[in-house]
Amino acid sequence: MKRIFTTLKEKWPEYLLEILVITIGILGAFALNNWNEASKARKTEHELLVAMHHDLGENVDQMKRVIAFDSTIYARLNVLIEILDSEESVYHDSLKVYFGYSNRSASFDPQRLAYESIKSMGFNVISDLEVRNKVIELYDQYYGHFKAAGEHQNAMYIESSRIYFKHLRGGVTPLEKIPNDFELLKGNDEFKNVITTLAADMNSVISLHNLILQKTIETRNLLSSKININ
Repeated sequence: MKRIFTTLKEKWPEYLLEILVITIGILGAFALNNWNEASKARKTEHELLVAMHHDLGENVDQMKRVIAFDSTIYARLNVLIEILDSEESVYHDSLKVYFGYSNRSASFDPQRLAYESIKSMGFNVISDLEVRNKVIELYDQYYGHFKAAGEHQNAMYIESSRIYFKHLRGGVTPLEKIPNDFELLKGNDEFKNVITTLAADMNSVISLHNLILQKTIETRNLLSSKININ
């Protein structure tokens, strides 16, 4: 025992140095491991945000096409309303396309691959709180409105088709409809009410779609500024 104490007394600086070296080595290993994990997390986050940026670009292009299509339908509905309200109007073959498309609308199916990957990994994978909140808001709130609007439009299509079948017959193509009797149709309040309702509904949908398009562009621009891409 005396020998042990004597040895410790003589060599404690050496032992202390060894302990310090071991401790520093362990802490360094932990620090290196944490740095590696943080580096991997940053790389994963960057890749996900780049993919999200691409998806939102696809969504912007798709929404612009949807809005352009629906705006065309809205304009044609207004033409039909004017024609049906005019006593002097006469039927022309060009109107069969107007009737055929009048209760149609475009659908929007947003790209969700990057979002679903982020969701499955946990939203905290996005370290920037502003970006995280914007992405969640866009997909859960605004794209949810888009889905609800699409379901409403489908219901309107089914309901209007019931009345269309009573007053219109098919043309050469599936998207052509010809009035059974154009003069009687002009005085049919049921059909005119359907056309007017479709126009009002389409106007509201276009306004909603423009809002969601703007939110998508804002979110994509925010991502561009964070990850330094265009």
